[in-house]
Amino acid sequence: MFETPIPEPGQYPFRRGISTRPYAQEPWTIAQYSGFADPVSTNRRFRDLVAQGQQGLAVALDLPTQVGLDPDDERARGEVGRVGVSIARLCDMEALFEGIALDSVRQVSTTANSIGPMMIALFLGLAERRRVDPSSFSVRLTNDVLKEYVARGTQFLPVDAGVELAVDAIEFCVKNLPGWVPISFSGYHMREAGASREKELGFTLANACEYLRRARTRGVDPADVARCTTWFLGASAQPILEAAKFRAARELWATMLWDDFGVRDVAALALRIIAYTLGSEYLPTEILNNSVRITLAATGAVLGGVQTLFCSSIDEALGLPTDAHALLSIRTQQVLLKESGLADYVDVLGGGEVIERLTSRYCKEAKAIAANIEERGGATAVITSGWMRSEIDQDAWKTHLEAAERVGVTPESGADVDVDVFSIPRENEVERREEFVRWRDRRDAVAVRTALSRVEAAVAQRENLVPSLTEAFLADATLGETCRILTERFGSAIGRAC
Repeated sequence: MFETPIPEPGQYPFRRGISTRPYAQEPWTIAQYSGFADPVSTNRRFRDLVAQGQQGLAVALDLPTQVGLDPDDERARGEVGRVGVSIARLCDMEALFEGIALDSVRQVSTTANSIGPMMIALFLGLAERRRVDPSSFSVRLTNDVLKEYVARGTQFLPVDAGVELAVDAIEFCVKNLPGWVPISFSGYHMREAGASREKELGFTLANACEYLRRARTRGVDPADVARCTTWFLGASAQPILEAAKFRAARELWATMLWDDFGVRDVAALALRIIAYTLGSEYLPTEILNNSVRITLAATGAVLGGVQTLFCSSIDEALGLPTDAHALLSIRTQQVLLKESGLADYVDVLGGGEVIERLTSRYCKEAKAIAANIEERGGATAVITSGWMRSEIDQDAWKTHLEAAERVGVTPESGADVDVDVFSIPRENEVERREEFVRWRDRRDAVAVRTALSRVEAAVAQRENLVPSLTEAFLADATLGETCRILTERFGSAIGRAC
């Protein structure tokens, strides 16, 4: 047995979980990442998934939307609606959630990493159009732009301006919508890019510190930020290692807040974790094998005590999920919750020598990584210098060299050819672009210019942008128009490193 006494579940530093209640009494949120083509098409998928028991709606945005481009922008050609849904105006949000009561799902989230305040403003505009109280539902933004510069590349502003924009979302929600999640500190994408588990944790911890300090300079209490944030981490098909990592994440967060920020509030110290099975692990050959890999990854997340779980689809390596494969991802979680027996226990592995030593090792190594980043000047410094990206690349290369033999892969293997692959007709983008141009020409141009001038003034005076952005979207300004104001002032980082 492990020699060091371990606090019980629900007790600081929350290694064994943030609750004393098992999943059978307090289930995790079953979520599915969805979005493609246009808002009407994605709305149909959303409604089908909700009918099948999905509890969390996660809006996958296409690449132009993620970097603040309208669908008719020349830089958006070929990408509109390809890897997510195109959202450029308030009426797109209305179409996206048509027939779905926002307070009927446990969580609505989105991949707004670089455009966090814009997405908050769009949700606020949607609430006003529907005449509902925005505090009656909950929105979760990823809004972690720091990892974009080293792992995904959907930044549209230089680093410092990008972080300040993200903090606008944090500040606004803490002060006005404490039930929303304005940022989810994200190690997932760094892990997908090749980072080890230790660096996934250490880099996430360092990035979180950067946001907390920035918010504190605006007079926002770190404890208030911590109460309405989450961590977003990856889950591989090695369930014991992943369970240990999730346990370590809670301890790292609690001890960092306690030691470095003086936080004593239990609700702030208790870390809520969102897990997503690692899509990079799934192969285009014998894709049914991916179902086993996804189940193992999900099991690790459940054993690790996460609060929200996304499962990839078995056709991840081939494209967006088909309806059938998206349903299978939901059913995988439902079987784990209702039939596996794991939901009857809190931290069933707790106290075992292997799990406790792994958890302690991840804590120790992640703390050392975060301390190294602090010595180098903090997260923005190591991102700007290229150090963090270099560390991820080294891990990715090492993983490639040491990769184990994959089941179902031979020198002759090719992608499965007898599998239905979800596809989006090319004409969809053309139709989307043409409809958008016609709509824009019909707007009240005076009202749009007036609203955008208020955004310009807020940018110039360094005010929080959420209120003026909300007014702009209600006046039918577009995402591209609001983001252009920022790039004209701070410069554009689209398509280039930081």
